[in-house]
Amino acid sequence: GQGGWPCIQSAQLSTLDCPQVMSAMQRSKDDAKAAQAQLERELAKLQVKKEDVDLLVQELELEPAQADRLLREHNLDVAAAIRSYIAQ
Repeated sequence: GQGGWPCIQSAQLSTLDCPQVMSAMQRSKDDAKAAQAQLERELAKLQVKKEDVDLLVQELELEPAQADRLLREHNLDVAAAIRSYIAQ
């Protein structure tokens, strides 16, 4: 079927499989949250230069927090950050 719970609509899965499916879905969410938390920790370690933030604020008309994040996400590479922003 389309949408809904696979354990309910699929002939291959019985209702007994629902807890396992739900557990797997929760693990997937937990893994994604852990990966996001790890990414945030790594990004926080980077030392962003004020002049780089100021450049992005001026050239791309971003808020300082947006410019800071964009730089962190591009490993402090100003050119890569600008290219990525323009490509959006």
